[in-house]
Amino acid sequence: MTNKWGLVVLAGMLEVLAPVDLSYAAGSLLVTPQEAAMPPAKYAREKKIMRSVFPGPRITVKSPVSLKDVSPPVKIDVAFEPTSIPIDRDSLKILYVKFVDIDITDRVRPYITPAGIRIPDADLPSGKHTIEIDLRDLDGNVTSSEMTFTVK
Repeated sequence: MTNKWGLVVLAGMLEVLAPVDLSYAAGSLLVTPQEAAMPPAKYAREKKIMRSVFPGPRITVKSPVSLKDVSPPVKIDVAFEPTSIPIDRDSLKILYVKFVDIDITDRVRPYITPAGIRIPDADLPSGKHTIEIDLRDLDGNVTSSEMTFTVK
């Protein structure tokens, strides 16, 4: 939990990570410059283990191409495709991966379509960005996809 002074409260401890400006309008930025400046994940993340026998919906990142440099504004195009079971759209979770992950699902919600996520001109600060997308089908089968790219 982050308070208005940029303090992160974890299990009763206070730690100053970065000054955070919480005055931006929801939906105008996917990631604030302060969030982008937060420390990266300390260790390489392990791939999530499938929690079901059957694969979840397919997530295809069309743009940006992972591990590439891109110029702002950034076009984000992600396709969702059900397997044999319909997608549970309410299960969609989008995380900005940092030392402490930031849930940006609500910021992306205006750009979610039945076919996926379409953001023609995402406002992202310069630097390296990693975004994780988690999605389930109606039987609870889950798929996770991660994209990493650098904004010049």
